[in-house]
This record gives sequence, structure tokens and C-alpha cells, in this order.
Amino acid sequence: MRPSLRSKRPPINLPVMRGVSCIAMHEYFELKEQIVNLLTRNGFDETHPHTNSDVYGSMYCVYSKNDERFMIEWDGEEGFGNVQRWLGDNQWEILKPLIVESSREAFDSQINALLKVITTHL
Repeated sequence: MRPSLRSKRPPINLPVMRGVSCIAMHEYFELKEQIVNLLTRNGFDETHPHTNSDVYGSMYCVYSKNDERFMIEWDGEEGFGNVQRWLGDNQWEILKPLIVESSREAFDSQINALLKVITTHL
């Protein structure tokens, strides 16, 4: 069993969204915050907010600038997140690395590596 970030942090009192506790999606919001900082500094705006969640806590949002799009996604059932880049013609490319539930240091390292990859596509 892989260690979860949730086990290392105190609970956060966040509202319930469509029957899914936001506490279970804390990693999504951490991932999103760091990616959004990079995207908004480069002129991207949120065009599809994270209003959809499923029973497992999966969520996503889309940031766009002209014809460029990035989707930030967290798979609550599998316990990992990713960023996808729009290629057009209804196709998305998953950028690596995937962000998996792990220790604080590993989680931060994965996000930093992903930020570098995203930067090459801006």
C-alpha cells in the first residue's frame, strides 16, 4: 500500500461537493494550484471549472489560451493526477510524470518535474 499525503496532513474543513468530500481531493487542489500559477502567468484562463466530480473524488478542469488547452485531472479512485495537453481533433496528450499519492517530498518532486515539462509546451 502506497503512503498517502492525506495520512501526513491534518484534516481540512472543506465543503462537500456533490456528495464527495473535498478532503479526499486535497491532492487535486494542490496539483491544480501549482499548475494554475504557471498557466495564468502565461495568459491561460479557466474555461471549464472543476464542478464535476464522481463518487471516487475524480475531478478535472481545463485552462485555455487561443487554441491551446491544458487539462488538470485527478483520478480519485486510482490516486494519481496528470496534466494533458490538447492536440486538436479531439485528442489529448498526457504529459509525464504522473503525480501519484506519495510522500510529501516525492509529491513535490513530481510536480516540479511536471512544471518543467509544461513549460516546454508554453
